[in-house]
Amino acid sequence: MIYSVVIPTKDGADTLPALLDALAAQKTDAQVEIVAIDSGSRDGSAALLKKAGARVIEIAPEQFAHGRTRNRAISESKGEFVFLLSQDAVPGAYDYLDRLQIPLRDDPQVAASYAKQLPRAGADPLEKLRWKNAPMGSEKPHMTGPFAPAAFDAMAPDEQRAACEFHSAACCIRRSVWEKIPLPEVSIGEDVAWAREVLRAGYKIAYEPWGFVFHSHHRPLSEEADRIEREAALEWELFGRAPVKNPVDAAIKSLEWAAGDAAAIVFGRAGSMSERARAARRAARFARVRASSLYKGYKKARDDS
Repeated sequence: MIYSVVIPTKDGADTLPALLDALAAQKTDAQVEIVAIDSGSRDGSAALLKKAGARVIEIAPEQFAHGRTRNRAISESKGEFVFLLSQDAVPGAYDYLDRLQIPLRDDPQVAASYAKQLPRAGADPLEKLRWKNAPMGSEKPHMTGPFAPAAFDAMAPDEQRAACEFHSAACCIRRSVWEKIPLPEVSIGEDVAWAREVLRAGYKIAYEPWGFVFHSHHRPLSEEADRIEREAALEWELFGRAPVKNPVDAAIKSLEWAAGDAAAIVFGRAGSMSERARAARRAARFARVRASSLYKGYKKARDDS
């Protein structure tokens, strides 16, 4: 049996060594191949990957697109089970690959599984709180699907979105399903869009918390704003979902989120008091950015439709 690990990379030299070491330490009877697709790294990422035995596909930076780039790498891999990893997602267990593959092995209707994500060492209290509250931070395994298309379409927008929880940062995809339903070419959220297609096609998706990775970010708020806005636009297009519908709603939710997150951080135990105070201030700024960007993304998608 071949496990294909697919990693899109760009200037990932800071995090790739830990990821590659974790893959080398996997205890599995399967043959593991690593296929990386690099979009113009200048920090020696390609050399690191090749030294670790990975096959590296090199593309120009302007050729990168979340779905298309991953599809290209998957098409050049060999395994029936394809493990997608972000370049900064580090498997946290020696049996990570086998754990993620188990739901697919046990049930041919399972199209994919995705991993639990834990914040990286050194993540600030806000990042730790966000990951703790996120669906991919849950400790309970669960299975979603299958759905008849009409039954899925009859679900409320929030229910549809919750059903399509899936993350290409750390997941396992069944090749035979991918061959029928490749990742869609969208600007962001290719994983959620793909989950919607496979669930409506009668497949299941598993969440496997015993397969886990360390993966978190401390992005500038301007970058967060762009991501949230594009994700909100996609969710309107896919599900008709609008979590923030107008400027007043944005203002109210901003205050609610800021107060809740700041209180959870200050009275929590993650970090020193000064670290928690800084994180609480960032939480307030992030809440404003989040609410505003959700509204902007929804409004733009609605106006364009």
